[in-house]
Amino acid sequence: MKNLKLLLMFAIIMLQTLQANAQSFPVEAIMENGPSNEKVNFLFMGDGYTSSQMSQYISDVNNVVNEFFTQAPFNNISSSFNVYAVKVPSNVSGAAYSPSNLIDNYFGSTFWYAGIERLLVATKSSTVYSVANASFPEYDQIFIIVNDTKYGGSGGEFATFSIDASATELALHEAGHSYANLADEYWYIGQENANRTANSNPATIKWKEFLNQQGIGIYQYESPGNGWYRPHQNCKMRYLGSDFCLVCQNALTETTMDITGEDASIGVPSGLTNSNIQTTSFMANWNAVAGASSYDLQLWNSVSGTWDNAASTSTLSYAFSGFEAGSTQNWRVRAVAGNQTSAYSAAMAAVLQADDNGGGDTPPTTPVNLSSSNVGSTSFTGNWDAVDGATSYDIQRWGGSSWVSAGTSTSNSFEFTGLASGSDQWFRVRAVNSAGTSNYSSYLYVGLTDGGDDGGDGGDELTSPTNLRAENVVSYGFYATWDAVSAATSYEVQIWQNGSWVSQGSTQNEYMWLYFSSYQGEYWRVRSKNGTDASAYSDWIHTQIPAAPMQQEMDFEKLTVYPNPGKDFINIGHGYQGTVELELLNLSGQVIMNGTYDDATILLDISKLASGSYILRLHNNEHLSVEKIIKM
Repeated sequence: MKNLKLLLMFAIIMLQTLQANAQSFPVEAIMENGPSNEKVNFLFMGDGYTSSQMSQYISDVNNVVNEFFTQAPFNNISSSFNVYAVKVPSNVSGAAYSPSNLIDNYFGSTFWYAGIERLLVATKSSTVYSVANASFPEYDQIFIIVNDTKYGGSGGEFATFSIDASATELALHEAGHSYANLADEYWYIGQENANRTANSNPATIKWKEFLNQQGIGIYQYESPGNGWYRPHQNCKMRYLGSDFCLVCQNALTETTMDITGEDASIGVPSGLTNSNIQTTSFMANWNAVAGASSYDLQLWNSVSGTWDNAASTSTLSYAFSGFEAGSTQNWRVRAVAGNQTSAYSAAMAAVLQADDNGGGDTPPTTPVNLSSSNVGSTSFTGNWDAVDGATSYDIQRWGGSSWVSAGTSTSNSFEFTGLASGSDQWFRVRAVNSAGTSNYSSYLYVGLTDGGDDGGDGGDELTSPTNLRAENVVSYGFYATWDAVSAATSYEVQIWQNGSWVSQGSTQNEYMWLYFSSYQGEYWRVRSKNGTDASAYSDWIHTQIPAAPMQQEMDFEKLTVYPNPGKDFINIGHGYQGTVELELLNLSGQVIMNGTYDDATILLDISKLASGSYILRLHNNEHLSVEKIIKM
């Protein structure tokens, strides 16, 4: 039986689209594992594919789906899914490059949504729902694949992504947002998710059962989001090309089981631990699952790249043996009750002791305190604190769409050379010894200097932005602005963070900061850029954030806002008791809508608002929460 919550959401969305002209299009099955009322139905719809490009569209979907279901946890639960593709022809190919200048694609997909270049959004959300409901109303999650090779995507109502080389990674990342409501690398939303919390207590944190497994810990978001914590430093919800961490894998699996009802009465084993670790053997342990009569165990075969069945037992532990001394073994377990089985647990790694017992039987810790020195126009030196027990380090740099190897080092520094003059660089590092490797560190941004060679052609050299200022400064953010620079096509903003300048990406001649979890100052600077050049950075400026008039104490885990982005209505569910006050503000801080509500769910009409971003404030005498709303 489908999950009731999703059915209710579907009914609300249906009401929103009753007035739309429903048009159905041909549907092609990409993957089928059973009746649609028993499976999770992923529905792909293409935008910017003309009628003559339908074969390319189906090929693009197949390529994404084939790779999608090779990655955990989807490779373990692929039988729970059906995948369908709706053939929707557009009059023109590709996506628009400005929300104010849409092209004649079918769903109004455009880059530069809300002033963010990579934010790719299908702006005609009512049309998306209309086509989906008319063509395949049994869908559970909509994916919009946009026929444009520019990098971009978005979560929210739909998982939207372009056909950039990272298409599958984008699809997986955005599915984490849209399908399982996972948070990502940004701290500023400031609400509880399965993989984000304000609780740092190991005894009560929501992912306590996964702590100390495969890099799961309690990691503080970077300043100024330092009141919030993530479970992993290198999850796909933070970096494309990485795996989903155990916490996110569990959330995706639980979402799937919740929708399908498969094995709903059989829980997935938790509390995985290792004990009696020797050179060639170890004991695997887990917690009991209600109703389970036995447990199946699997081991990861690194040669074939598959999970191999290892054993079945009616106890809560199993003794593995016969391994190579000092090797790392990955295992997982599922519960069995009659003819039903649970999903497999997240994997657990066991690092066996080395023969020589020379201190290399424990993997090293993750390097910290990354810094740069000797920064030139085409090179720099990356540095980090030495890690006890590490014999070498693996170094990666960001290659534009994924992390690529830069080399190895036996010392705690590495020389990067041969880089594009004046380019932006990011690097990270992990420690290595005979027992294994650490997780990769957090990345560090390094801006190379401008080579200063204009070729002697007398062309205008880009100058640094001036007259930096903060406007509309309120407790939840501000606008950073500066004077436009002649010949600049974009600007790069940096903030001072953890002892270094960190890029916030490219923007136009303003940048919006929102959702401060503590009221502190922000140090920031900016440089101008065009297709061939970049200026030096401006002098930095400090902006002080005022304190909010009341304390933020709301149970954010109970706060839901959907659809967001929205077009006509948004539904707001909250955990307040009694009467609450709602205010909707524009980005200048002006209240444009307010009201008092007694219901636990609020249906807010935003149909008359102009497209753009707004701030939702919900509060009573004791609590306050702030949420960003995007009107399509």
